[in-house]
Amino acid sequence: MLTNFKHTTIKRGLEIFCGITVLAICLLIIFTTNVKTIHALKSINIGFLILSFILICLSICFDVLRLIILARAVSVKIPFIYGTKAILSYTFLSNITPSSAGGEPLLVYMLNQRGVTFGKATAISLLRTMITMAFFAVGGPVIICFHRELLSGIGLKLVFDYVSIFMSLTVIFFTYLYFAPGSARKFLDRVFIFFERFKFFKERSFKLKKNILHTVDEFKSNLRELLQKDYWHLFLAVLCTALMIASQFLVAFVLLK
Repeated sequence: MLTNFKHTTIKRGLEIFCGITVLAICLLIIFTTNVKTIHALKSINIGFLILSFILICLSICFDVLRLIILARAVSVKIPFIYGTKAILSYTFLSNITPSSAGGEPLLVYMLNQRGVTFGKATAISLLRTMITMAFFAVGGPVIICFHRELLSGIGLKLVFDYVSIFMSLTVIFFTYLYFAPGSARKFLDRVFIFFERFKFFKERSFKLKKNILHTVDEFKSNLRELLQKDYWHLFLAVLCTALMIASQFLVAFVLLK
């Protein structure tokens, strides 16, 4: 009964997000489309459009390969087809949820459905995200340094500040978790002590705490193995990330030709 309720709730939530996304696209088309838009669409070179589609497919393939490589680094084999499903699902949910918040949990869930433990799945998902963030963390400031006009708008400045803060907090949090596991456990104990005041949480706190600590320990060990021992898989993952990002950015360049 509870499972059906959760399934219905998730399904309804996805339907709402999809509806909002479609509505936003429709409003964007209605309020921004004019005669110039139609002329611009007619002037698009079909060859470049096909090339853009190929680049998008390549970008997805490189992302799937990166996922497979990171999974193999922690002794997990993921078929290419399932990896494609996972990445497409991740991309879809990221695009319809605020701040792309839904993509990572879904990716972890889909990896877990394939038999990957939550600790390993979290390590794979985190490292995948951190590699991408590292590219933008280095490339973003470099580009802005040479093109200050990109931050001329207030909105862009806010986005840049938001992303910078988010990336910094993410790095700080996982650095703390990685290098100070004892302190992290103490902090987690305090959190659970606080929430154990509530009857609903108290009945489930022991099992939940045990599962979280197990996941954290497994995550930490797998992340350490990836960062300290398996340089080859890490290099391949970085290479796939570079090719994926290059393919994505080339799409805009090709369409504007």
